[in-house]
Amino acid sequence: MEWLLLGLSAFLQMPRYNKSMYLPENPSEKRFALEAIKRGCGLHRAGWPDFIVRVGEEVFFVEVKLRGDAIRPDQERTFSILEHLGLKVRISVNGEFDNLLTVEEYHNYITLSGFTKRQKDMDASSVIVKEKILEFKKKA
Repeated sequence: MEWLLLGLSAFLQMPRYNKSMYLPENPSEKRFALEAIKRGCGLHRAGWPDFIVRVGEEVFFVEVKLRGDAIRPDQERTFSILEHLGLKVRISVNGEFDNLLTVEEYHNYITLSGFTKRQKDMDASSVIVKEKILEFKKKA
C-alpha cells in the first residue's frame, strides 16, 4: 500500500496539464483533455516510455534512446512514478533488446561517455574471446 501512496504523491506533485501545454490532435482525446482541465483535473500525457513489454508473466516499460540521448525531465518524472508504483522501467540503447539498462545504469552510461560497466564488461569479454580464437588459429 505504501508504494501506491508514494506513486500517487508523486503524481499529485506534477505540474497541472493546462491549455498552454500540448493538447492531443485526436478530436476525442482533445475534448476529453479540455473537459478534464475545466474540471480542475491534473493530466499527465508526456514522458511515457515507448513500449510496454510482456515476457511470460513479467511486464516492464522500455524507453528507446539513441546512444548518448538524455532522458527528458518529463520522462524522469514519469519513470519515477512508475518505479514508485513498483513497475520496472528499462532503457534500450540504439534499439538493442538484450542488455536493457535501468534508469540509473543509463545515467551512468551517459556519464561515462557512452559506456556502462556492463558494456565495458561485454567489450572486455569480446576481446578475450577474440584473443582465444587467435591463439587457437596460431596452434592449428
